[in-house]
Formats: sequence, C-alpha cells, structure tokens
Amino acid sequence: FFFKQKTAYEIPKRDWSSDVCSSDLRWFNRHGSLYNALAVSAFVLLIYNPYYITEVGFQLSYAAVFGIVFLHPMINRWYEPGSFIGEQVWMITSVSIAAQTMTFPLGLLYFHQFPNLFIISNLIIIPLSTVVIYGCIFLLAFSWVPYVAAASGKIIWAVIWFIDRKSTRLNSSHVSESRMPSSA
Repeated sequence: FFFKQKTAYEIPKRDWSSDVCSSDLRWFNRHGSLYNALAVSAFVLLIYNPYYITEVGFQLSYAAVFGIVFLHPMINRWYEPGSFIGEQVWMITSVSIAAQTMTFPLGLLYFHQFPNLFIISNLIIIPLSTVVIYGCIFLLAFSWVPYVAAASGKIIWAVIWFIDRKSTRLNSSHVSESRMPSSA
C-alpha cells in the first residue's frame, strides 16, 4: 500500500519534468533527442533533491521511460498487426514489455518478485486510465454545469472502481507473481 501511494505521487512529477524538458526543446526550435530530455529532467530533479536517486520510485520511473524510449521501437517491429484493434493491443503489449524489461532488475532487487500478469493487467488498465484522464478533462471543462459534472464524476468514479477491482483480482491470483528467494 505504501509503495503504491508513494509512487502514485512520484511518477507524475517525473513525467511532468520530462514533458517540460522535451517541450522546452520545441520552444527553441531545437530537435533534441528523448534521451537528452530524459537526462535533463533527471538532472533537474536531482539538483532539486539529490536524495531522489535513492528512491525506488525515481529509479523505476526513469528505468521504465528509458526502456520505452530505447527498446520499444525494436520490440514494436517484431509483429505487424492487421487491424486497428490489433495495432492498439500490440502497442500496449510492446510498451509493457519494453518498460518491464528495464525495470526487471530493480523489481528483483527491491521486491524479490516478478509480475507475471503485467501484460494482461496493462491491456485492461491502460485503456481505462485513458478514459479516466479524458473524463477528468471533460469534468474540468464542464464543471460549471451541475448535472453534467455530477454525471461525469459518477462515470469517472465507476471506471476507477472497476480498475481497482480488476487489478485487485489480478493481484490476488496465485499466478500473479513469481517470488524470488531473498538473500537475507
């Protein structure tokens, strides 16, 4: 529970800083690499607080984003789906594999486990999280209309509840993770 709460706050902060760094390059009509934007965002955060380097959330976030930037283009070439739905499923799957490949060593180091169902859970959670994000934007835009705001808030709540139930059910499955023996 603590890890989920801690990383829920930390990951958006890192995503925001890398977005700001990559958009700064566009403002100056420069086409820098994503690696530079990632390095600058980590550097800025470490200037702000050097102890971030010791936080698991910081390490996992940057490892996952680096995996997506570096490995995803290679993994994405493994398969060419024939339909729009197939392309979307393969996109989520290939991004999940890329991120999981880079975070695998840290997961073993800190948690002594590997999430076996990460592809299945990401195929459920990522599209629904996108619905929640767009729903929240809609809610902000129409918050001044009471009935629209109330209805959209209830729909967003229902989708978040569904995500929580499905992720809890997947995590409680006996095959959801492989535990590695700890060295202690």
